[in-house]
Amino acid sequence: MNFAKGNYADFVRTIATVAVIVIHSSGEIVNNFNHTDWNNWWVCNFFNSITRWSVPLFVMLSGALLLSSDKIEPNFTFFKKRISRVFIPFVFWSIFYFIYTYRDPIYDGTELPWYDIRQNLKVTDIYFHLWFISMILGLYLLTPFFRVYLKAATKKDQEYFIILWFILVSISSYHPKFFIVKFLGWMGYSGMYFLGHYIKTYGLPYPKIAYKIGWVCFLSTAPLTYYYSAQYGVFNGAVYLYLAPTTIIYSATFFDWLLTKDWEAFGNRYPFLWKSIHYFAGISFGVYLLHAYVLDCLKNGYFGFKIYNDNLLGHPVFSIFAVPVVVISVLIICTILIGLAHKIPFLKKLVG
Repeated sequence: MNFAKGNYADFVRTIATVAVIVIHSSGEIVNNFNHTDWNNWWVCNFFNSITRWSVPLFVMLSGALLLSSDKIEPNFTFFKKRISRVFIPFVFWSIFYFIYTYRDPIYDGTELPWYDIRQNLKVTDIYFHLWFISMILGLYLLTPFFRVYLKAATKKDQEYFIILWFILVSISSYHPKFFIVKFLGWMGYSGMYFLGHYIKTYGLPYPKIAYKIGWVCFLSTAPLTYYYSAQYGVFNGAVYLYLAPTTIIYSATFFDWLLTKDWEAFGNRYPFLWKSIHYFAGISFGVYLLHAYVLDCLKNGYFGFKIYNDNLLGHPVFSIFAVPVVVISVLIICTILIGLAHKIPFLKKLVG
């Protein structure tokens, strides 16, 4: 079998999508610090801690693919592709989740809570996972400017920007109102976007040392989350943040490691597995957009049975068993539904 040089992207999309589902399948128990079984809390804390690289990998992958020097295209062409691939599904799913969220008053014919809706749209999103699409669309709008910068920027210029960004977002993670960082919100994920391009182009400097530091950051996430939560007496997710310094470090080292692997050899050695990964990567955007709905349906028994992170079919179950069942169930249902939708060109364009 022949594999294109960039096939690492399929693997990254696949594992990052699965990781997001793991986070959302276990997150509610973690948030209920002091109000849940401690064994289950630690299990879900573990599941969350080992998958926080999910969103950073998505952002770095976008930077690696869209900021490359070989991406020479007019801005009109770039935005036309993004509208087709991202914006149209975003609009469709925003409408879908709006109807789903307010299904009771819509069904009953009562007045919608327009004040609450306006407030939610001002400060949050229509549904909890759609924030990522808003963020990535913002990066797309800035991409033409980033490309102009990168044409002239040297390696040291890029390192200066990435280091400055890392320092500022690290401060912001713990002191969001610090006098400098509160005015630089636009930098948020842009540095991670740049970082993906930098890693693809140059690789991380001193990788052996970087990987060791990455492992320390990775392994510290769960105990630090417990430590900060215990200090405050309520759940504290500062270390969970996608822009927390520890998350950035181990996500960057993981992305760098993934780009060093020989995916052609992997594909030749495991052709069926690679074919499955390639297929799932092609529907992963739709799976991401749909999975929140499927999770809520499983939690509330809308499919005729209830599956939750500490309960299976009405029976209490240790989360170390329940969470994988939830994740696998969500993956199966989403893969079937999005896979079927992709067989119809019009639906494929809508669902992503």
